Amino acid sequence: MSDDIWKNFVRSSLAFNDRERNFRPENEKPPGPRYFDYEPPFDPGVLPDKPMPPPELFRRLILTDSNKHILHGQLPDDGSKIIWLPIRDDDQVMGYLGAIQRNTISDDMDLLFIKQRNAQTIWILLAAGLVSFLFAVPFANRLLKPIENIQKATRTLADGRFDVSLNTDRNDELGHLARDFNRLAKTLSQNLNARQKWVADISHELRTPIALLQAELEAMIDGVRKVDEASLISLNEEIIRLSFLINDLHELSMSDVGALTYNMQRCNMVGVLEANLETVANGIRISLELQSQAAHYEINGDERRLSQLVRNLVSNTNKYTDCPGTLLVRVSKQEHFVVIDWMDSKPGVPEASLTHIFDRLYRVDSSRNRATGGSGLGLSLVKNIVEAHNGKIMARHSEYGGLWIQIQFPEYGL
Repeated sequence: MSDDIWKNFVRSSLAFNDRERNFRPENEKPPGPRYFDYEPPFDPGVLPDKPMPPPELFRRLILTDSNKHILHGQLPDDGSKIIWLPIRDDDQVMGYLGAIQRNTISDDMDLLFIKQRNAQTIWILLAAGLVSFLFAVPFANRLLKPIENIQKATRTLADGRFDVSLNTDRNDELGHLARDFNRLAKTLSQNLNARQKWVADISHELRTPIALLQAELEAMIDGVRKVDEASLISLNEEIIRLSFLINDLHELSMSDVGALTYNMQRCNMVGVLEANLETVANGIRISLELQSQAAHYEINGDERRLSQLVRNLVSNTNKYTDCPGTLLVRVSKQEHFVVIDWMDSKPGVPEASLTHIFDRLYRVDSSRNRATGGSGLGLSLVKNIVEAHNGKIMARHSEYGGLWIQIQFPEYGL
């Protein structure tokens, strides 16, 4: 409404209020606040040719005079907030117009709008749920099927059947997991085969000297062989060979489970080699030579285990090198490593055997066999000792026609 309409509205309301006061008996109480109807109490001829506001708007308006006496409308009972605006005429406050802020929606059109909106929301949610279900079912099958396959394969693996494998066509995380699972199954299968072969080889190695001892003792009991010094020496040699084999097996098993103790400290590798080579020099049938670029090459190691390493290497060379043979031990420093080159003379090792020479109970099929007294465990124990010192070991052909074993130990302080 315009300002003129409100002025007429207020003047008519104030005049109507004065007339009620003038003609009301003195003992009659003034009427309380009341609602006014849709038709305002003034001449409708002053209204412009515009649509009237909806009745709901008038029910939310409160009109008072300048003293805040309610002329039309009623204060809300629910504590709703009222916004008051002064009505002025020539800078004089003629009254106040209040607008009630409703906390609930009561207009029919608003209620209809909310009802329709709620219905549309429900249909939208149902449609979205249906579409999601149609997309989720194939996606869930694609996601859950590989997981179920991995679960079944894992149970098969836990039952000790290592020949199981998974499809690795996927390029996502499940595909990577399937490939890792296949590698795990293959590794476990290889370890099982190696363990079975290890047990079979140990049984064979132990059975051979025991069978020889049994045969010689039975021959002595039956009188086929005399009980003399030569027979007793032969029996003692077999017992010593069996004892060495058992000791090697014990040392290797202790190394595998990490039960071998290592007292790591600063030690001179050149001094360890000199001391041990000098000790065995007179007991071997080959000539040996030690070369070193310096008198001290220090590493962090256990002297007792390093001495065991040197003795095993000497024993291997002495057993498998033709006489007269040669052994050259060279010590040098390469970058941050102390390098030991162990090179002997003929016979050599076939190319195919170089990668297996540190395997347990492995023997080359030529002259390096059990006839020379080896158990096939010495170099395996050497490898374990090297790795316990964070070193590396490798085998290649020697320039003297035999075997070249190179060992690298980290320099002390690294």
